[in-house]
Amino acid sequence: MAASSRRSGGRTVVLRRVRFGAFDLLSDERRLLSDGVPVPLGGRAFDLLCTLVEHHDRLVTKDELFARVWPGLVVEDNNLSVQVSALRRALGPEAIATVAGRGYRLALPVQVVSPLSAVPQMPAGIEQRALAAALPQAAWLALPATADGAAMATLASCALQHGGRSLPAAAGVASRVCRFEHMRAALACAAALHAVPPGGWRLAIVPVDGADASAAVALASAAAPGSTVLPEGVAAAVIPQLDGELSELGGHDAGEGRVLPRCFVLTPTMPPPPDPSVTPPVERLKPMIAVLPFGVHGQSAWPVPLGDILTDQLISTLSRSEAVHVISRLSTTVFRDTTVPMRAIASSLGAQYIVSGRVWPADGRLQLQAEMADAATGQVLWADALADHDEAVLRMDSALVQSVVAGVLRAIFANELRAIRSQPLPDLASHTLLLAAIHLLYRTSPRDFGLAREALLTLQARAPRHAAPLAWLARWHLTRVVLRWSDDPASDGRAALDMAQRALDLDPDSALALTMLGNVHTSHLRDLQRAEWMYDQALSANPNESLAWLAKGNALAFRGEGPAALEHTQHALALSPLDPSRHFYLGIQASAALTAGDYARAVESARATIRLNFQHLSAHRVLAIALSLQGLHDEARAAARGLLALDPSINVRDWLRESPGASTALAQRYAQALLDAGVPAARAG
Repeated sequence: MAASSRRSGGRTVVLRRVRFGAFDLLSDERRLLSDGVPVPLGGRAFDLLCTLVEHHDRLVTKDELFARVWPGLVVEDNNLSVQVSALRRALGPEAIATVAGRGYRLALPVQVVSPLSAVPQMPAGIEQRALAAALPQAAWLALPATADGAAMATLASCALQHGGRSLPAAAGVASRVCRFEHMRAALACAAALHAVPPGGWRLAIVPVDGADASAAVALASAAAPGSTVLPEGVAAAVIPQLDGELSELGGHDAGEGRVLPRCFVLTPTMPPPPDPSVTPPVERLKPMIAVLPFGVHGQSAWPVPLGDILTDQLISTLSRSEAVHVISRLSTTVFRDTTVPMRAIASSLGAQYIVSGRVWPADGRLQLQAEMADAATGQVLWADALADHDEAVLRMDSALVQSVVAGVLRAIFANELRAIRSQPLPDLASHTLLLAAIHLLYRTSPRDFGLAREALLTLQARAPRHAAPLAWLARWHLTRVVLRWSDDPASDGRAALDMAQRALDLDPDSALALTMLGNVHTSHLRDLQRAEWMYDQALSANPNESLAWLAKGNALAFRGEGPAALEHTQHALALSPLDPSRHFYLGIQASAALTAGDYARAVESARATIRLNFQHLSAHRVLAIALSLQGLHDEARAAARGLLALDPSINVRDWLRESPGASTALAQRYAQALLDAGVPAARAG
C-alpha cells in the first residue's frame, strides 16, 4: 500500500482510513472502530497497529517496531510482547501472526477506504511546529548605506549561516541587504552580527511584504551603533528576555512618500563580565523542565483556553515530583508558537528538557499530541497521542494529565540511566548523577547498586555544599544492610549515621536529610521514638515530602500502630504516584496493611511490589505472613518457597533479631505465621 504519512515525535503515522476484517482504523483521529463501535487501545498499542497496517504486505521486524513505537528509547522485549497481546485481545487471537525470533505480520486483509482525512495535520517537533507558526514571514536584514566592504562581507557570510541569501547584484543595494524566509532567522542573524567584534553594528529588519530592499537600507541608517531598528510588525516577533530590550523610536520615513508609522530599537542584551568576587552558584541537582504553552490546532469552539489550562495542569502536576524542577509558566509563555530554536529556548530558560504539544477537537473529544525532547540535542525522548473528554484538562488527577506526566518522568529517568551506564561519571551532569543514582539504589542488581554509590560519591565531591548526596549515601548504606549484602552491618550502620548527620549539618531544614537520619534511628539504632520525631521534623519542613510520610508509616508499623501506619503510607503514595521506585512504596504499604490487619490489602500490595521487583525480600515475607494468617496455607507455603529461593539463609530467629519491631506481640504472631508457612526457625547447622 502506497501510504501517505507524517512524522510524530520520531514515528510515522499513516494518514488513511483503512478497513481490515470488521475493523476501521482512523489513524489521524487515533481511533479504532469495530462495526462502528470504538475499541479502546493504549497509545503504544495503537502505534504498533498503525505500523503493522502500513506494512501489512510484509513481515515487520522487531527492530522496526521498536524504532517506530518507542523512538529513541531503550526498552525490553517484553514491552513489545505486552502490546502485541493487547492488540490480539482487541482484534482476535489470529489477527497478528508471529514469526519466531524475527517479528510480526498483520494476518487480516487490508483495504483503503478513504484518502487523507480532513483533520488538520499536526506539525511534529518544536522546530517543525515553529515553522508553521504565525510569524515566519520573509524579511530583509539591512546595513546602512555607509557600510564598508568588510561589513558587507560579514553580513553575507552570517546570513548564509542563518539561512539567508544575498540579493542579485542588479538590485543595486544587494551587498547591504539579505533576505530571510523567516523573521526569527533574520533576528538570529542580527543577534550574531552584534556579537562580532568590534561591535557597533547598525541594522534594520523589515518585512518583505511591507517595504523593498532600499527602504530597509534607509531604515538601517536610523539605527544607533549596536542596535537594530524594527517596524512594529517585526517587533511583535521579538522575545525581550531572549533577543534584547525594545524601546520605541516613533515613525520613520522609508522614502518615496512611504512612512513606517511605528518603529522600535532592539538593543541586544550582553552578558555582564564575570565578577571574581561573587561566590559561584550552588550546583543544581535536579533537571529543569520547561512546559511550553500547548497550542490549539485549527479553529476551536471551546469557550475556555483548554491549551493553556492543560499547560498549567502539567506544570502543577510535574512540580509535585521530587525528581525535577519545573519552570514557571510566567517564563515559558513568551515562547508560545515561537520560531525560536530549541537550543535558544533551553539556553534562555536553563532547561534540560522541553515538553510541548497541541490539542484539537474531534468527534466531541479532546485530542492531544504531546512530546518531550532533550533540549541539548533536540532528540524526542517521548511522544504520545491521547484523547479524552474536554473536562479532563480541568483535573490534575485525570487520566489524560497523569498519562502525560508519567510518560515525561519515565522518559527522563530512562534517559539519565542510559547516560550513567554509557558515559564516564565525571562527564555527566549533576542532575543525571543524582536521578540515576536514586533509581539504581532501589535496583536489586549488585552492579547497579554499586554504580549508585559511585555516582553519589562523584556528585558529593562535585557539590560538597549540598545535603542530598550525603543523605542518599546514608540510604545506600542502610539499603545494603536490608538487602543482606553487607559484610559488616554495624559498620554500614555507623556510616549511614555519619552521612545523615553530615547532611543535616549542611542543611538543618532539609526534609530529605531529616528523613534519612530518621531511617538510621529506625533500622540501625532501633530508636523508634527518636525516628518518629525526626520524621515529624521533616514533615514540618516540607509537608509534601513523600519519603517522610512513608518512613513514618514504616516506623508506626514496627510499633504496631497499624491504622495510622496505613494512613501514612497511603498518603505517601498519593504524593508520589509516579515515583520510579514505586515498588519500595508499595512494599512498605504492604507491611502497614499487615499491621492494620487488612490482610487482603497486604497481599495485594505485596504482589504488586513483587511484580515490579521480584527480588524484594520484604514483600515476599509479608505475602507469606498475610496468606498464612488468612488460613491460605498452600499459597503461604508457595510464597515462603519463593522467599527462600531468593535467600536460602532466611530464618525466623534472625528476622526477629534484626526487626525494629521484634518486641511487639504482633512480631511474635508474624513469626509463628512464617513458621507455619515453612520458613525455618533458625539457620541450619
